[in-house]
Amino acid sequence: MLQVKESLVICAIASNDASLLKILHAKFDLLACSRKLHNLAAIFGSLETLQYLEDLGHPGLDEYILALAAKNGHLKIEQHIHAKEMVAGSLDPWSGATKYEGPDNREWLLENYKDTYSGFAMDYAARGGHLKIVQWLHKNGYGCSDYVMDFAIENCHLDVVEWLHLHRREGCRKAVIKSSLRGQKHKSMRMVEWLCVNRCDVNLHIDRFGVPWTRSHTRLAVSLGRLTVLRWMHNANPNLFDTLDPMDLKAPVERGNLTFLKWLFDDVGLEFTNELLDCAAAARQHTVLAWLVQTNRFDKCTVDKRLQTVKPPRIMCQYRAR
Repeated sequence: MLQVKESLVICAIASNDASLLKILHAKFDLLACSRKLHNLAAIFGSLETLQYLEDLGHPGLDEYILALAAKNGHLKIEQHIHAKEMVAGSLDPWSGATKYEGPDNREWLLENYKDTYSGFAMDYAARGGHLKIVQWLHKNGYGCSDYVMDFAIENCHLDVVEWLHLHRREGCRKAVIKSSLRGQKHKSMRMVEWLCVNRCDVNLHIDRFGVPWTRSHTRLAVSLGRLTVLRWMHNANPNLFDTLDPMDLKAPVERGNLTFLKWLFDDVGLEFTNELLDCAAAARQHTVLAWLVQTNRFDKCTVDKRLQTVKPPRIMCQYRAR
């Protein structure tokens, strides 16, 4: 029954129905509810119910309330909290506000909460790809953490990365190129290309901040099937695949990505080993196996024998003893 009561209260707050909330208070006594109802009103942007809870004297709010309102883009809630001085000092509201495009929301925070700025607004803006906010913060003397470019690279915001490259001095970590490969294919390709051209010694693929394109980056790009990225990287560095082991190519073989495999083994000239043949046979990638026979890498008898002897991986189920 307690869960039903709380669900009704939450629904009333979410729909900003102060009248219903009054009825529920008469029946259930909202003051006995331990949930932080003020915070819920801030999350949903329910100003009328927030005002009712305030008049009622409900204790359910804490220092997170302003950050919750900012994160969800509720400017009126922020202004109400600020005007009523509901919290003496709130946690950084910037962490949510810079994720949203509403300029009124951000400008209001800049005017009223500049003194509480904790240094992370530019980081969040870079992560969200909000270039204008990054530029404004920089122009007005705000700083950022050492990870600001990392955030932009990881989320493939090339325009932000380009601007930070020209106007800031923060570097990037070794992992960020690897992270950017997980983005959309066209975005990740453009990002990697730009990093290698503008931030790297192209011959060695090491940038001026000591961030190399390593074997782990190549392995990840291969496992994800990033053909465009690898084609560009291989054109710039023909020795790109020299450090790979044959089993680093296991993932695209098991997926049966024939276009990708043709490029690796026909155009680049990598060797399709017996271990990779076993992987293709175990995964029952018949299209790949037929291509191997067609290109005279293996004869049909060898392929058929592997299909008979190499079994698909078994799915292991664990049972608990009763």
